[in-house]
Amino acid sequence: MSAYKISDSDFVTLMDSYTGRQILNIDRNLIEYDDHVRSKRFCCVARKHINCQTLHDSFCEPTPARIKKVALEILSHAFNIAMELSDGWECFVYCKNARSRSPAVIAAFYIVFRGRKYDDVKAWLDVAYKTQRPITANASVDFPNFPKFELPLRYCFPSSS
Repeated sequence: MSAYKISDSDFVTLMDSYTGRQILNIDRNLIEYDDHVRSKRFCCVARKHINCQTLHDSFCEPTPARIKKVALEILSHAFNIAMELSDGWECFVYCKNARSRSPAVIAAFYIVFRGRKYDDVKAWLDVAYKTQRPITANASVDFPNFPKFELPLRYCFPSSS
């Protein structure tokens, strides 16, 4: 029996219309602590999980070098999403709370690999996250928390509005 009770508001399911595969954004608890999720519910359709927890999210001093470093990390994770989907797998993207890091990476994926515009992706993901995770949306002012990664995302896509 798992120590973490799964709730429908713990994850967001997005469809990649190009491959027909799903991108699931889940929080770390579902990957690390829920046996049902790890063994049956999700992991049977994915060979690898894209862990965005390593993405540096502190901008105490947003220097150009830090912004560039984080932008490159975001793009690297977005590339991993594209590779998993193109190889025919569903994709599980996670970080600690699935509020800031992983939504930023998913936004970058749709911009770089699906040709979407930054502002359009932000608006679409905003609706998807608030609709599918209403408990988190009601408890959090910025959800998904795109403002946290605005500088590195704008660095990657300066004219993509």
